[in-house]
Amino acid sequence: MRSKLIMTMLLFCAVFSTEVFADNLLKNSEFTFAEGKPNPNNWGGTKEEATYKQITTDLPEGVKSGLEATVTKTGKYMGFILQNVALKSGKPVNMVFSAYIKSDINRDAYIQVKLYKDKKQISQFNSPVSFDKWRYVQVPFNTGDADRLAVLLRWNHGKEENVGKKTYIADPKLTAPVKTVALAGDSIVADYITQDVQRGWGQMLPKYLKDSIMVYNMAICGRSTKTFINKGNWEKLLAIKPDFVMIQFGHNDSHGAEKPESTKADGEYRDNLLRMIKDVKGIGATPILVSPPHRRVFSKDGKLSESLKPYRDQMKKVAEETQTTFIDLYDLSEKKLMPLGENGSKPLYCSLKDRTHFSIEGASMIAEMIVQELGKTDSPIKEYILEIK
Repeated sequence: MRSKLIMTMLLFCAVFSTEVFADNLLKNSEFTFAEGKPNPNNWGGTKEEATYKQITTDLPEGVKSGLEATVTKTGKYMGFILQNVALKSGKPVNMVFSAYIKSDINRDAYIQVKLYKDKKQISQFNSPVSFDKWRYVQVPFNTGDADRLAVLLRWNHGKEENVGKKTYIADPKLTAPVKTVALAGDSIVADYITQDVQRGWGQMLPKYLKDSIMVYNMAICGRSTKTFINKGNWEKLLAIKPDFVMIQFGHNDSHGAEKPESTKADGEYRDNLLRMIKDVKGIGATPILVSPPHRRVFSKDGKLSESLKPYRDQMKKVAEETQTTFIDLYDLSEKKLMPLGENGSKPLYCSLKDRTHFSIEGASMIAEMIVQELGKTDSPIKEYILEIK
């Protein structure tokens, strides 16, 4: 009876498993919850705090359906369970729950994963909070000795004036990746909200990789090799103990010497790369260096600016000295941009004034070039690359 009740509580067509397996438990996420009807598994407060309906418009790119939750009554703890998963106790597994979320109220909705053992909660993990635009969030965790996990969508519309406000979720996935790759970089690599015209290649990378490898995009806008280390981002990356680490810096390192992020190519930049490679190998992971791509800056005679060349050259030398896999994105981007010229290359960048940051088309092109080159190397990551059609 209990099992049947749990099944009726599920929001999505999902497999209920007695053991965690390395597959996408919510891969075919079609919303089946009755439109307008309160979720019987609403946790905290009364069951009449929200109504739910499927949505098929105003969704992130490539997503076909989502769920809209409308607050109908205020409560102290508001939200609902998306999924219950039974676990084989004593079998620790690295897992990730990912989804797009959005809220009518800025910085309000988030995902929460709770782990239980013998009916007692032993830990919980929260995603970043959403903005009033779709935000892709991930909650990585290890199951440890838990025997059950619950994934929840939470919101904090606890005030009377928030009645009628909405929270949204789309494309939920619960995965147990075999391998993980972490990305260290700047705005060329970083994630952006889906409504933004700008994209980083790291944001596009997952679509070229198998589900069995998880991408942690830890790139931060404005960072250089120096500030990524000094501001604690590098330490956080190492702490998740990824299997692969892809490193791409150069644009901010090349800023004027008076800038705090600036480094000399043959000085601190080189030293920072050497440290990063040593640190990655120190945790048993595989480093991959990616040189900075060209800015869309052409001279009057049609040649591309070489302002980033010293940084590409130093990264290439470091890769050779340390026998590290090297993807020469500087060279690859030049071969793509030169035939297009200044006018033909405009669609690859996020605006006519911005000659550094990529559009969706440009970031996809860069990500595709990277995985194609990785496929030519002897790096073990190539096992997780999808065939590009």
